[in-house]
Amino acid sequence: MQLSMNLAVSLLLSIFTAPLTTTALPTSLDTRDLANVKSTMVERHHHHTPRFHHVQVGGANILAYTPAYVFAVPGDIVRFEFLQLNHTVTQSSFLEPCTALEGGVESGFRFNPQGIRGKEVFDFEIPAGQTGPMWFYCRQGRHCSSAGMVFAINPNVDADFTTFFARARGLIP
Repeated sequence: MQLSMNLAVSLLLSIFTAPLTTTALPTSLDTRDLANVKSTMVERHHHHTPRFHHVQVGGANILAYTPAYVFAVPGDIVRFEFLQLNHTVTQSSFLEPCTALEGGVESGFRFNPQGIRGKEVFDFEIPAGQTGPMWFYCRQGRHCSSAGMVFAINPNVDADFTTFFARARGLIP
């Protein structure tokens, strides 16, 4: 009975403290549902107006993504604009920053030696249900391991960008 009361209180607090959400309550509440209740309640669905996040990839004497990370919600679009030289946006993992994630996002190489704005772009829409961090790198030569050319969507306290960058450069295991 105490578990049910605690669950009911948690559920009510989540409902009243969640910002502008669509609530889909589970049909039964047992301990298997506890992990899913909060994520189900705070996901934003069709009420969200997509936002564009612009990221510059490379540039004149720049081996970096600018900005190095963004915070986005499902439905938002990250527009990567490729400038000088030849770069990629390749999804990786937090633990292996410079290794392609099997089945992950891949822009392919985008060659723009003159750095003409708008010539080479890649749009990535944050998938429905995606709430955790996503990690990316440039797989051109040693751009990742030497220059630390990495990018993140929604880094957090447990998986922070500074640690991801340091791992890419081989500064920490």
